[in-house]
Amino acid sequence: MTALVVFIANIKFMKLFRFNRRLLILSLTLKNAGQEILYYLIVFGIVFMAFSSMAFNMYSPYLIGFSTFGSTIVTLFSTMLGKFKFAEMVQTSRHLGPLFFFCYVIIVIFICLNMFLSIINEAFTRVRQENAKSGNELEIIDFMMGRFKKFVGLTRQQNTRQKSKEEEKEEKKHCIEDDDPVEVGCKEMETKTEEMLLRLDTFLKENLSPDDIKLTQRKIVISV
Repeated sequence: MTALVVFIANIKFMKLFRFNRRLLILSLTLKNAGQEILYYLIVFGIVFMAFSSMAFNMYSPYLIGFSTFGSTIVTLFSTMLGKFKFAEMVQTSRHLGPLFFFCYVIIVIFICLNMFLSIINEAFTRVRQENAKSGNELEIIDFMMGRFKKFVGLTRQQNTRQKSKEEEKEEKKHCIEDDDPVEVGCKEMETKTEEMLLRLDTFLKENLSPDDIKLTQRKIVISV
């Protein structure tokens, strides 16, 4: 039970991988290839149980590693990892022993394991291409610092400071060099009016006809 709890805790720790783009690839690869791995495990289970049944019927009366069906599964699994006793199999059955071992190595180790690696490799390629397009949303250090600031209460102070800075910027837009906003608006209106009058006067002079010379003596006056 202790080992099971430690295993589940370590698997739970993998959730922290989502805070780093590179470490996130591992969990995303397994998630992306989940359905394909499920189908693969079904096929692999059928093939592996077939070899286990054959090995149990062949070697259970002679070899300790194949005395029970459970020990047969463990022995064949260790054979798949490279730990096996080929001499004992040959001594027990001179013809079927090498044939069984040869078929097991070809089908289970060379074909099935390579199929599993190809599924993982294909899913890893897809995840890496998608992950390269997206940016790193949040680093674990930034997340921990944000949580710590929120727990202490520094986040509220920073928000109030930002709001006060934004209000000061808005006040500076309306009031330049501590001048009255009404006076500043009147000055801007006066300059714009003078520019408009100059442009209108130049327009009338450029479009003056020779028959209407008296237009040159006209002036535009605005009284306030």
